[in-house]
Amino acid sequence: MCLRNELNIDFLEIDVHTKALFLAIIFSLAVGTIKAQTVVRAPEGLNTLTERWAWAVGETGKLKRTGGVWIGYSIQRLMSENSWIGSFYSFPEKNEPSLYELITGRRIEFEDRDQHDLKEAARKALSRAEKRKLERKILKEVAFLFEFRGSPSDLETMRTIRTTNITLRVDLDGLPLLWLGTIPSGESVTHLRGLLGKVTSRRGSEKIVQAIGLHGNAPGVFEELVGILNGKAQASIREEAAFWLGQLDTMPALKLLAETARKDESKKVGEKAIFAISQMTMDEATETLIDLGRHGPSRNTRKKAVFWLGQRASRMVIDTLESFVYEDKDEEIQKQAVFALTQLPHDEGVTHLIRVAKTHPSPRIRKQAVFWLGECDDPRAFDAIVEIARGKY
Repeated sequence: MCLRNELNIDFLEIDVHTKALFLAIIFSLAVGTIKAQTVVRAPEGLNTLTERWAWAVGETGKLKRTGGVWIGYSIQRLMSENSWIGSFYSFPEKNEPSLYELITGRRIEFEDRDQHDLKEAARKALSRAEKRKLERKILKEVAFLFEFRGSPSDLETMRTIRTTNITLRVDLDGLPLLWLGTIPSGESVTHLRGLLGKVTSRRGSEKIVQAIGLHGNAPGVFEELVGILNGKAQASIREEAAFWLGQLDTMPALKLLAETARKDESKKVGEKAIFAISQMTMDEATETLIDLGRHGPSRNTRKKAVFWLGQRASRMVIDTLESFVYEDKDEEIQKQAVFALTQLPHDEGVTHLIRVAKTHPSPRIRKQAVFWLGECDDPRAFDAIVEIARGKY
């Protein structure tokens, strides 16, 4: 296969379509006892998240522990049947209990699956976002865990927010967990937005925006993300909002991201908007990338759009990339399109790279195509290079 860029994405809902990846995320629990973990549940009679959060802040002072505390609650989120949010351990020896077990004290068993080629399975699951459209959606319980290394009354002591399905294993570093129960999604989004206005650290704010985005298409999510993207927060926080708007995969989000890519004053925010569009599964997202590649307001915008087109395999995409290679007036865009052909899945771009290397009118573009053919392990690429070296073209 041709050399491909590896994407480092901090946090995504992972769609699972193989036995191997299923095993890595959820597997039979090893025999033994659940490790000691202090869990204090909110008392009945506290109806709102605001009331329960206030209870947790007050309860922290009663815990005779130092070093920190977790405050957590869960929501019901519509998700693909074979998908999970959170961290997982691929080695049974780790033997951390699931969050459900910590909260309830009851052990749960899952069907054991054979483990085979985990890395390849995970790569395939992450590479084809289109599969999301085919999966049956069900309600799953997703928890938000807030780690404080001081009193939760001071939000500046919040170290991180961890998001996980309650069926996944967690390691809370031995810190006590104050559990608030299951909360309506809309109430959770409102609560997080309130925290965002009080946290001053960049990293803490990014984590809150991430948590809002992980509510999916719950009431209020789109409006909150729009407000953050169009607000006056730091660029990295607005970038986070752009990314999660892309995960909503809706036409209103697409339109806003396209506008952001074209007009935002921050180059980084504009680039993240283009990336967010590339993660959307709609055909309209592909068409938007094509339009940005052809008519973007700057060379950088056009190059980014062309690059991400290379991650979407379709006849329309391939034809468009070839048109950029042969017809665009900007040589930098032509080169970017050549590279994008190398990024097409399953080496679908090799035939087209060979054609460019043999027939393009510009020696510089032909040379670029030959270089990328040299990075492929496809036999067709090697044969083409040999022919070109022997002067047949």
